[in-house]
Amino acid sequence: MFEEIREQLTQAYKPKAMPDVRCALCPAQGRLIALHVIEFYHDASAATPTPFVPMSESRGTKRGSVPVCVDCAPACSTCGLPVATSWTRRMSDLLQATFGAITFRLGNGYCRHSHPILALLSRGKRVQLPTHTAASQS
Repeated sequence: MFEEIREQLTQAYKPKAMPDVRCALCPAQGRLIALHVIEFYHDASAATPTPFVPMSESRGTKRGSVPVCVDCAPACSTCGLPVATSWTRRMSDLLQATFGAITFRLGNGYCRHSHPILALLSRGKRVQLPTHTAASQS
């Protein structure tokens, strides 16, 4: 039974087509999107900015996910989960600095395998939010 639940969670964390959802970390459109790589929460009385996907609300807190495309968090060739790199963590920090009333953190939906080449490539990657995300700061 636990294996079945684990497999369902793993499938839910993998990137999938979400036509109406756009990556919050880059200007790319039409890519497969993963949720749960970066998650957020904030006061339920505040509106959730457009690029973010609200998922639940309880006890006065809204929780949700930051949509991340496969260009920003490529799928692992072993497990198919998105790979969170140091760049992903820096982007989460930038989101936190940009949207101060919202708390961001890495979620549970990313690969735990070692990816040294992706880690190396991510170090030089520019940390900047696309206009559609930065513009939704209010």
